[in-house]
Amino acid sequence: MDDYNFGNISTRSIQRQSSGLKVSEDEMTDAGVNQEEEGEDEMLENEESVAKHDPVDPKLAFIDEQIELHLTRYVQRRSSDLQILRIRCHGDEYIPPTLTDEQLIVYLFAMHYNVARTVSLLKSNYKLRTKIPSFFTARSVTETSIQDVWNVLKVGVFPKRTNSHQHIVYIGLRNHDPERFRVHAALKLFLMCMDVYHILEGLPCCIIAILDGEGASYGYFNRDNYEHLKIIVKYVQESMPYNVEHVHVVNTSLTIRAVFKLLKPFLTKDIISSIHFHTDNDLKKFIPTRCLPGEYGGTAPGSIDEYQANFRQRLEMLQEFFDMEEEQRATYYFQKEKAV
Repeated sequence: MDDYNFGNISTRSIQRQSSGLKVSEDEMTDAGVNQEEEGEDEMLENEESVAKHDPVDPKLAFIDEQIELHLTRYVQRRSSDLQILRIRCHGDEYIPPTLTDEQLIVYLFAMHYNVARTVSLLKSNYKLRTKIPSFFTARSVTETSIQDVWNVLKVGVFPKRTNSHQHIVYIGLRNHDPERFRVHAALKLFLMCMDVYHILEGLPCCIIAILDGEGASYGYFNRDNYEHLKIIVKYVQESMPYNVEHVHVVNTSLTIRAVFKLLKPFLTKDIISSIHFHTDNDLKKFIPTRCLPGEYGGTAPGSIDEYQANFRQRLEMLQEFFDMEEEQRATYYFQKEKAV
C-alpha cells in the first residue's frame, strides 16, 4: 500500500510511459493522437507480460488504470497551464497547495483551460467545502447512511455516450417511502460521486442528467430537504467542475413542478433553459436510442440496476481518495490557523 499514494499520483503518472491509453473525447480531433497510438499495442503486450510476474492489488490497478486512461495526456499537454494555475492559486485562503495535477486538470478542463475562470471555480468549490463541512468530512463508502442511499435511490451513468460525447447521468427513486429518504446522506453521496467522477468515467465534455420523478411526493420535500436542495443548486451552478448541458425530468408530476417553482428564483437563466419536463418517459426525441437502456425504450445493453451496481462497485474502491482529499484540506487549514 505504501507504494501507492494518491498524493503522488501526478508525479507517478507523468514519469510512467505506459500504454493502452484510450483517446479522450476532447482529443478526438487531435491530429497527433493517431501517430501516438501506432506503437501502443506492442508496448501494451510488453507491459502485460511484465504484469504477469508482478501482481498488483486489483483495487490499486483499477485506480491507476483510470488515472492514466483519462488524465495523463491532459497533464502532459497542459503542463504550462498547470504551472500558471498553481502560481495563481498560491496562498489562496481556501485552495490547498497540495492538490495533485489530476485534481487541477479537472477544473481546467471544465473551464476550457481558461486559468482565471479555473481559479474562480476552484475557490468557489473549496470555499463551499468549508461552509458545509458535514458533507465533506468523515466520508466513508461503508458508512451505514451512505449504504442506505443505494437502496433508496437509483444512481448510475449510462455506458454509451452521445454523438457529441456527452455523458448521461441518471437519478431516480428506488424506494417510494419518504421515511426511508435521508437527504443529508444522499447529498453527501452525490458530492462524493462528483469528486471522483473523473476517475470513474473520464472527463466529460458535458453532462446530460436524467431525473426520474416517478414516486416523488410532497413527503420528500419538507423544509429541511428544501434547504438541502438549495445547496445542490448552488453547487451545480457555481462549484461543480462539470458542465450540465441538459436536464430531462421524466415522469413529471404536480409535485415536481411545485418544487421547481420554489427553486426557480435560485436558478440561473442558463440552468432554467436547460431543464426539460416530460410527463412520460419518452426520451428518444432527445437522446439517441442506442444510449438509452430498455427501461426508456432504448437498445443500450444492460439495465439501470446493472449500471448502478457497476458504478457503486468502482466508487467503493476509492476510499483512499476521499481520505487523501480530506487530509489535503485539514492539513492546509490547520497550518494557516497555526500561522495566525
